[in-house]
Amino acid sequence: MVYWSHYFALGQKKFKVESAPVRYGIRQILSGFELAARNSLSIVVACATAGILIGVITTSGLSTKFTRIVVGFSSDLAAMVPAFMQTANTELYFALILTVFACLLLGLGLPTTATYVVLAAVVAPVLIDMDVPVIVAHLFVLYYGVLADDTPPINLPAYATAGIAKAGPVRTGVQGFKYDSAALLLPFVFTMNPTILLITDAGWLEVIWAIATAMIGMVAFASFIQNWFITNYHWIERIVAVAIAVMFIQNNVATDVVALVLFAGLIGFQLFKSKRQTHTSTAKAS
Repeated sequence: MVYWSHYFALGQKKFKVESAPVRYGIRQILSGFELAARNSLSIVVACATAGILIGVITTSGLSTKFTRIVVGFSSDLAAMVPAFMQTANTELYFALILTVFACLLLGLGLPTTATYVVLAAVVAPVLIDMDVPVIVAHLFVLYYGVLADDTPPINLPAYATAGIAKAGPVRTGVQGFKYDSAALLLPFVFTMNPTILLITDAGWLEVIWAIATAMIGMVAFASFIQNWFITNYHWIERIVAVAIAVMFIQNNVATDVVALVLFAGLIGFQLFKSKRQTHTSTAKAS
C-alpha cells in the first residue's frame, strides 16, 4: 500500500495540503527516505542491543534459570506465611512482587522498545509458567518496564524536565515517581482479575464491577501516596487507605464488599474532619 501511494503521488506531480500547492517528486521521495532512515536509527540500535541481550540470555540459559529462581524463592516466601494468612494466590503474589523489582531494574535507562523486548524474553516467562495468561504477563512486565524510565535515580525524563523547571533532577524524579505511583497496583489488579482486560467470558455486570472496584482501589492508593483525600490524612487513615487498595487486588466479592464499606467509612470520616476544621478556622477568624 505504501509503495502504491508513492507511485500515485509521483503520477499526480502536485497535490494540495490545506489548500497550499506542494511539489512532490523524486527529490521529495528521496528526502523522505533519508528522514525515515535517520528517525529509525534509535529504534534500530535499541532493537539490535536487545537482540544481543536476548541472544546472551538464550545461550546462557538465564531465562530458564531466572524462572526457576523466582518460582523457588516465591515458594519459600509463601511457606513462611502463617497458614491463616495464606490464600490460593500467595505464591503468585510474591512472584509478582519479585517480578516488579526485576522489571524496574532491567528497564532502567532503556528505551521502551528495548525494555519490552528484554522483559518479554526474561521476565514474562516467569508469570506464564505460573499460569498467568500470556497477554496479561506481557502487559504486566511492559507496565513496570515503562515505569522504570521514571524511577529514581536513573529517570532520564526528570533531567529534561528539571532543566525546564530549574529544579534538582533527583527531587523532580522523586516527585514524578510519586505522581506515577497512583496506579502502581493496577497491574496486580488485572493479573488477579483479567476481566478488566475484557479477555474472559464474564458478563457485563462482572466487567462493570471489576472496573469500578479497580478505579476505587486506585483512588484509595493515590490518596495514600499523596497523604490527602478530602483533607489531610492521619497515619491511621493512611493505613486504612492502603489496606482498601490491597483488598481490591484480590478477586473476591467478600474482600470487595469489606473494602467498599471501609472506603465509605473513610469518606464519611474525612467529610466530618473537613467540616470540623472549617468550623474551627471560622471560629478562630471570628
